Amino acid sequence: MSTFKRLSDALGISQSISYLISNTQSGIDSIGEVYDALYTLNTNNSSKISNLESELIGLSYSFNGLSGSTGPAGTSGIDGTSGTSGINGTSGIDGTSGTSGINGTSGTSGTSGINGTSGTSGTSGINGTSGTSGVNGATGATGGSANVGFSPMPISVCDTAPTAASTQYYFQTVSEVTGTISKVKLWGFSGTDLVRFGLYRGVLGGTMTLIGQGSLTCSTGANQISLTAEVGQTLNLVVGENLVVGYYADGTSWRTIYDVGISDVAFGLINTANIATMPATPTGTATGIRFACTLY
Repeated sequence: MSTFKRLSDALGISQSISYLISNTQSGIDSIGEVYDALYTLNTNNSSKISNLESELIGLSYSFNGLSGSTGPAGTSGIDGTSGTSGINGTSGIDGTSGTSGINGTSGTSGTSGINGTSGTSGTSGINGTSGTSGVNGATGATGGSANVGFSPMPISVCDTAPTAASTQYYFQTVSEVTGTISKVKLWGFSGTDLVRFGLYRGVLGGTMTLIGQGSLTCSTGANQISLTAEVGQTLNLVVGENLVVGYYADGTSWRTIYDVGISDVAFGLINTANIATMPATPTGTATGIRFACTLY
């Protein structure tokens, strides 16, 4: 009753609330009617109605009874004891090993067979006829002899020095010795350049074979160039065989000395092409230059 009294005082509706209070005595289910009546009487007083809602909510809570306390949990039962393990049975006794069998006796060896008789010897074959004698090969160059040498152009007769240029010179000559040579001597008039020298077997304008060559940086005076035989060739000379000598100055400084002979391609050649090694077959135009050189 005190709650409804506070509501009537707050809203200023004491006459109407008395009626409502008499209706609430029937129980908690009449709370809705109280709320509807109050809302109808106070439609223009929203703030007071909000306060009334709060009071009614609190009032509704006062009608709920207190919950009972939870009872204590029951104790767990005790586990039963484990049964005892069974006893293992004893192992059986191993049986005795059997005895080894007896080896059999070896068989007797067979007798050796009788050797067969030897066959008769065959008759001797007839001797073949002798082959005909082969043609005798050409006579090879005689082995090296000591102290052999000759000058295709002697230094003593030379009276001119050519213009310094990268030029090839060749001329025809004939071997004056039988034996092996390994060097050539060229004479320098002036300057210094790399000089290449080649020795050929054969004739200008015909068949020629380069048999050896060498090189040296030549300067003024005597210059000795060592010669190396080409593959498959030797430097063995035979007196009277045809030879061609040639050199190339790789530069425009070095000058040698020479004499002048007939200007014809069968006797002398000149070529201004640059080369890195002496050619297998010299080519060029006719010249009368015969440079001084000595083979030995």
